[in-house]
Amino acid sequence: MSSDRKEFNKLIMEALGTFALCYVGGWAVEWNIHGSLDLPGVALAHFVVLSMFIYIGFDISGSNFNPAVSIALMLTGYQKSEDTIRYIIAQCVGSLIAGFALLTSRPHSLDAKVAAIHQLGHPSLDPTYSQLNGFFCEFFATGCLVLCVFCAGIHKKASAEAVSTCVGMSLGLMILAIGNYTGAALNPCRVLGPAILSGRYMERGFWIYYIGTVAGGACAGIAYKYIFIEDELEKEEGISTAIKAELNKI
Repeated sequence: MSSDRKEFNKLIMEALGTFALCYVGGWAVEWNIHGSLDLPGVALAHFVVLSMFIYIGFDISGSNFNPAVSIALMLTGYQKSEDTIRYIIAQCVGSLIAGFALLTSRPHSLDAKVAAIHQLGHPSLDPTYSQLNGFFCEFFATGCLVLCVFCAGIHKKASAEAVSTCVGMSLGLMILAIGNYTGAALNPCRVLGPAILSGRYMERGFWIYYIGTVAGGACAGIAYKYIFIEDELEKEEGISTAIKAELNKI
């Protein structure tokens, strides 16, 4: 397979995985607002779809499916800047297609029962919750998600099954933790397409889903590389030095 074909396949996978996350997640939130699905159900839907597509795309694109993850990988040197830009564009395209699919397939019965018509399942900040608190919720939750990505998928070189399960589970847990307050996007693209297609892209607190998630992911990635992994490397270096010293005695 040519290098151009491989690069194209990576972009298709990033768009497809992001589409699936936004589409399935969007429907889960829609039914939650409708009253047909509770918060654990929403968390389970996100966990399953993310885990499944991370497993599918792990050996193709690395399964970013999230600009916060891609930017964190770029800032820490694990991904080239040109690849990151292409990935983010593909992710945004997938999100926009998901928003269109949700809009065209949404049954009219939901409009009569949901006050926020055409929500399209994107996360929204609780009216009683401050935007600053919402920012920190998305910041820390996305940081936990990205830290899980780094620990499972980069340093320990875990299998695709382990990475997909760990990362999908972290998303589900964060939805259970902050879902009732911010909707737990943890991903700018989880909001982008549905928000634009629903006309709610400038609603109260919209910025926390873009700035909070990217900032949280970047901080987690940097902390991993320059704090956590440094400790591990020092331990490994110390072990290697001790082994060499013992061998020299022999």
